[in-house]
Formats: sequence, C-alpha cells, structure tokens
Amino acid sequence: MLNDLLTFLAEDPAGWASVGVALFLAGVGIFWRWTSPVVFAVWRGVRAAVRFVLSLRITTKDKIIQPATVRLPVARWFVRPKPDGREWEYILGDTSPGSVARDVVLEVHDDRMRLMDGAQWPEIPGEHAAPFAMRGDRYNFFTGVYFSVRWTDEAGKRQRDDWEERSD
Repeated sequence: MLNDLLTFLAEDPAGWASVGVALFLAGVGIFWRWTSPVVFAVWRGVRAAVRFVLSLRITTKDKIIQPATVRLPVARWFVRPKPDGREWEYILGDTSPGSVARDVVLEVHDDRMRLMDGAQWPEIPGEHAAPFAMRGDRYNFFTGVYFSVRWTDEAGKRQRDDWEERSD
C-alpha cells in the first residue's frame, strides 16, 4: 500500500504538495497551543503587507503624471507655378512651420487643368514644396482653380484640405 502511494505521488507531483499541506496542518492542529501565536503573527504580517501594497496602488493612482497634450501644427497648402519653370511645372507647398505631412496626394477639381504625373509624395515637411506637372493655362488661376490634398499627419490621422487657388 505504501508503494502504491509513493508510485501515485511520483506520477503526480501536486500530490506531494497536498501531503505536505496536510502534514503541516496536522502538526499545527496537534501542537496548537504552541503554534497558534506563530500562526497569528504570520497572518497579521501577511495581512499588513497586503494592505500596504493595496494602499500604495490606491494613493499613487491619482498621482500618475498625464502626458501633456501637444498641439501639432496643421499643414497649410498652396499651389503655384514653379519659378523659372516651364509652363507645365508647378509646386505644392506647405507653409506651416514644424508640420509634417506623409503620404501626400494632390487632386485637381477643375476641367481646365489636368495633372500630368501622379502628384503623390511620401513626405512634405513644413515650409517646403514639392514639384509636379499639370497641363492647363496658367491664366485659369485668375478665375480660380479648385484643389484638394490628402495626407497623414504626425498623429497618424488621415487629413484632407480643399481650397480654391487664385492669382491676383
């Protein structure tokens, strides 16, 4: 019978833990008069440690420093004929210092003007411009040409800006 118990415990290590707990509790029960002060002291120490840890969590929860919300500069766009360029060369520029626009796409919403290239850029930082080719008469800017730009801002949000570009 003892061999069967040892074989069972060898196959199931958790059984050893249950035997150990049972022997401990039996020892405490038999010698309760001498062990009770130790058991109570250990229990009070564990309880005080748990309460201390829980109080730390509650008191520091309100003191967590929240990151300041930073206002990111918004890109402001313009389209102009490229200085000293050919009649189909134009630039798309961002006038906002510190802004970063990624995955920029330009669209023209005017039948008199047509984009000759993809008008897509991986990035246009603030106060910079990117060249593109567009077919149409530059005098159309006197009556107004409608553009839209789509881009991803620094926060990863997709943005869109529509405007009418006019020359004076």
